[in-house]
Amino acid sequence: MPETLIQSQHRLTLQAKPTQSGSFEILAITAGMGNGWNFTAEALEASLSLWDKTECFVDHSWWNRSLRDLAGTLSEPTWDQDAQGIQLVLTPVGPSAALLVELANQLLSEDAPEPNVGFSADIMFTANGKDIETILRVESVDLVYNPARGGAFLRALNAVNPKLGKEFEMPKPEEIITPTDGTQAPAADPPAAASLSDDAAAVRTLLGEQQRLDALAAEAEEARQVRAQMCGYLLDSALSAAALPAAVASRVRVQFENRVFDAPELQTAIDDARVMVSELLSSQSVAGPGRLHSMFNEADKLQAAVDDMLGAPRDEAHAALETARLSGIKELYLMLTGDRDFYGGYYPAHVQLATTADFTGLVKNAMNKIVVNTWDELGRAGYDWWSRIVTVEHFQTLNTVTGTLVGTVGTLPSVSEGGEYTELAVGDSPETADFTK
Repeated sequence: MPETLIQSQHRLTLQAKPTQSGSFEILAITAGMGNGWNFTAEALEASLSLWDKTECFVDHSWWNRSLRDLAGTLSEPTWDQDAQGIQLVLTPVGPSAALLVELANQLLSEDAPEPNVGFSADIMFTANGKDIETILRVESVDLVYNPARGGAFLRALNAVNPKLGKEFEMPKPEEIITPTDGTQAPAADPPAAASLSDDAAAVRTLLGEQQRLDALAAEAEEARQVRAQMCGYLLDSALSAAALPAAVASRVRVQFENRVFDAPELQTAIDDARVMVSELLSSQSVAGPGRLHSMFNEADKLQAAVDDMLGAPRDEAHAALETARLSGIKELYLMLTGDRDFYGGYYPAHVQLATTADFTGLVKNAMNKIVVNTWDELGRAGYDWWSRIVTVEHFQTLNTVTGTLVGTVGTLPSVSEGGEYTELAVGDSPETADFTK
């Protein structure tokens, strides 16, 4: 029949002797059988560090410890090769230290009686059958009356306090009898039966708590798996939307696959990957054509050249045009008309600029700009004084406009060839004007 690995908590009797400094040298535990359990030397020696800085109380307690029961501390654990056991130094300290010292002083006398008083270890261990495999924890080493294994000491220890309670002895493995033939188990004596009943209830409670903890752990693991699956779906959708290169997307997937993560963590990794890809590909970017702000033709360039020649301001849209500089109005006339002999005609064979713009229209536009610009300059110099005494009205219809020219020449007279130019009178004259297309 295969053996079963179990975990148990037990209390064992220790051996001790007083030292000259007031402390006690205690042989805590030795290899061999104890209360039905086989403690191997290997298991004991491996647990040596667990015994350091362990507390000593007066009486065992199955529940919370009380500070008033503290009697000392244990230190300096060493392995006694001859005794095959663990040796400790017990230093009295705490509210119950006086009781420990009092018992020691009384029983150090050779004539003092030797009551059944000793030290008992409260330990937790794992076992395979009856063999102790690992000592998990040393709860305490306590001063008790009637220790479980009889309380054998290297030197007699101290008198008993009548208030000290009798230690409860846990049942040995061979003492737990389970009927296999369907008959009633032998009746135990009342104290032992009560102890066994209490032990069975405690074991059932511990098993129920362990089952509850196992169920909670299973639920937590199931919830973790569900969350990991949801994180997988989030990873797939995020990488699909990110449109990263395949190699970079695979690297991000390896970083987050099969684990639980938060959405901001994934988004940060994707943003970092995008920055890296952008920096790697920036040198390979192809620059497109520059932005087109406006379009020009040859007539626009020619008008800009005429404006520059006559000193007229360019149109705002033509400010950035690059044009050839004209030497003068003569050059412009010859290039547009081809009239080398200045007969006033148009000679296509000698024309140098193929454009629909005519000479007079180009010059008229430039001169109008000069006039407007000059009036603006005169106005800034104060010549627009009249604008402060008149009201400017805009025409609301296309009917004939009637007005009066003030302080000017109305109409220039015609002068015959070789005729005399007479002096013109300056004054006010009525004028009319019609709108024409």
